[in-house]
Amino acid sequence: MASIGGVYWLTPRYEKECFQYKYGVQDDEVVQIKEKSVEIGNEDDEALYKAFVSFVTGHDMKDPAQYAQACALFDLESCIDYYATEIYIANHDWPRTNYSVWRTRQKGGGACGDGKWRWILFDVNMAMALGETQADTIAKAKKYDRVFRHLMKNTEFANALTDKLVELADNTFNPARVEARIREYEAFMANAIENEYARYYNNTKSEEDFIAKCENKIRFFYERNAYIKEMYGDGRVVR
Repeated sequence: MASIGGVYWLTPRYEKECFQYKYGVQDDEVVQIKEKSVEIGNEDDEALYKAFVSFVTGHDMKDPAQYAQACALFDLESCIDYYATEIYIANHDWPRTNYSVWRTRQKGGGACGDGKWRWILFDVNMAMALGETQADTIAKAKKYDRVFRHLMKNTEFANALTDKLVELADNTFNPARVEARIREYEAFMANAIENEYARYYNNTKSEEDFIAKCENKIRFFYERNAYIKEMYGDGRVVR
């Protein structure tokens, strides 16, 4: 009897070996915090994260000197890229959940072996929804993320974030560019997804359902682009 096909989704886990392979750091020096708890490392490593959060939230980020001291604790480019991406795609269940950072315990080994905190993007399956195209995700992030809320008090940081949002709108998430990629994915996956629906949904879903989801994602990026440009284009900043 012929077996019903389907899709097998392979996703990498953020094991310490992953950081070693990707960034050339020593795997036994990797510390990862996920949902405010130690994911990789030991119990003592939690103090490293708490010290970072304590410094940012306990000092005046409007003061250039104190902001500079805070920036020495984390990779600014990673921070801006991470928050701008999560904000742009309007990740619905973030940052209350699906939040993670990593660093090396000591300095040494690889470009990222500098002991600075960097952010990890994962679990975005509740992002890019049509109902969120005009969501003020910056306000949401400030509400639930103390580190981000305090960093946003610094004008330099806020400007860098909004500049990155506009850059994403113009380049990485340019609607025409995203549409072309989604169309490629749609054509490649349509048959396999139909088999997936037959296997797991007893044919209650069809290829048309998959195509409709793709169309919704395309619409999201066109509408989100317009919102981002209206809110943050032309040098506007968040107040």
